[in-house]
Amino acid sequence: MTIKKSLSLVLLLVWATSVSSIDAAASLESQAEVEALLRWKANLLQREALSSWSLHPNANAATNQDSSPCNWTGISCNVAGRVTEISLQYAGLQGKLDNLRFSSFPNLVHVVLDHNALFGTIPTQIGTLSELITLELSSNQFSGSIPKEIGELKKLTMVNLSNNHITGSIPSSLGNLTKLVNLIISDNQISGSIPQQVGNLKFLDQLDASTNLLNGSLPATLGNMTNLRLLVLRNNKISGPIPSEIANLKKLMQFHVCNNSLTGSIPSNLGNMTTLNSLLLFENHFHGSIPPQIGNLYQLANLRLFDNNLTGPIPPSLGNLSHLTYLSLFQNQLTGPIPPSLGNLTSLTTLVLFDNLLSGSVPPEISNLTRLERLYFGYNNFTGHLPHVCQSISLTHFTAHNNHFTGPIPESLRNCTTLIRVRLEHNRLTGNISQVFGVYPSLEYIDLSYNKLHGELSPKWGQCQNLTLLKISDNNLTGRIPPQIGQLSQLQKIDLSSNNLQGKIPSSLGSLSMLYNLSLQNNQLSGWVPGEIGKLSN
Repeated sequence: MTIKKSLSLVLLLVWATSVSSIDAAASLESQAEVEALLRWKANLLQREALSSWSLHPNANAATNQDSSPCNWTGISCNVAGRVTEISLQYAGLQGKLDNLRFSSFPNLVHVVLDHNALFGTIPTQIGTLSELITLELSSNQFSGSIPKEIGELKKLTMVNLSNNHITGSIPSSLGNLTKLVNLIISDNQISGSIPQQVGNLKFLDQLDASTNLLNGSLPATLGNMTNLRLLVLRNNKISGPIPSEIANLKKLMQFHVCNNSLTGSIPSNLGNMTTLNSLLLFENHFHGSIPPQIGNLYQLANLRLFDNNLTGPIPPSLGNLSHLTYLSLFQNQLTGPIPPSLGNLTSLTTLVLFDNLLSGSVPPEISNLTRLERLYFGYNNFTGHLPHVCQSISLTHFTAHNNHFTGPIPESLRNCTTLIRVRLEHNRLTGNISQVFGVYPSLEYIDLSYNKLHGELSPKWGQCQNLTLLKISDNNLTGRIPPQIGQLSQLQKIDLSSNNLQGKIPSSLGSLSMLYNLSLQNNQLSGWVPGEIGKLSN
């Protein structure tokens, strides 16, 4: 044999040995993955969805024949046959995750186990999954704290731990996840403050830590997350002011910090965040006036500032928000009139101004809001006439109670066949009640008490089949109680007291099986109380 042939033979033997070693190592890795998955399955309390997780009766682990999990439910592999994904959403799994030996899966990229019944803690060994991109464990029953070892998974782009029973604080190590795009930890019992290190997450698109027990102040470093589109921290115990650095988030679309204990004034530079479409600051302790710069948020569709300590007038600049569909400012201490510019908000479906100190007459421009479904003016100091509502037929809720409105109820109310709730009590309204109201198939609640209305009750009231409350006490009504009232099978309360009603109490009221309160005192009624009424069990 020549030297050249001998050398070739040696090289061939070396190559064969290397390939054999690689195959053997790969086989061992695959076997470790199989063993880890089967061991986890065996420890689950509920595992029906994993019926495919079993070895073929003729499987030969040594030769990797029929022993690969790549065809098992919820398992995906790479071209080398190594497990890269465990995806078992809505699989009804019940048991612990710490029975899964993560160190056996060096190639794992996606762990998707949301909407199951997994419990126990999130194991610290999850930090060994150095290739992991997605960690989706939402809607389970995990408890304990977020392991700081998650901060070692430098390739993570998605972390969703929402809707569990997680406690403890947000680990500062999450600030190491510089590729993270989505961080969702809402609906848990996480406490402590938001660590400043979250400001390192420059690629973060969504941060949702709502409905937890977070406290402390908002870190100024939040302003470093310049790619953030959603910042949702509602339903916590966060205190202190909104840091002015928040205005650096030029891509932010939703800023929700409602139902916290935030103080100070609303920063005027929020008006620079022109991509905002939803600004929810309600149920906090903000004081001072509403910044006129809010009127620069031309994309805003949802503005809710209610239940604070805001003072001063409603800025006319809010009339610039042509995309606004929901404006809620109730339960503050706002003063002055409604600016006529609000009539420009022709996309508005809900306007809520009740429980303030607003005064003056309602500008006629409010009648331009033809898409309104809910209009709330109650508990203010408004004077003058009620606005001409129902230029369209979309209005379902109209409340203007406890003001100083005078004049008639607008006849346009007759057009509102979609009405569900009407409250006009405690005003000084006049006019003939029988000429104003039509038939309202959806009406459930109407209170016109403590006004100066006259006329007779229309038999049409009997066609409001969903009515549960009818209250027209303390007016100047005359005539008889229409027997058609007895057709209102859902009626629970009638108050017609303190009027000038005459005639007999109709026996048809005895058909109102849901009725629990009937007030007819201080009228000019005559005759007997019908025995049918005495049989009403409620």
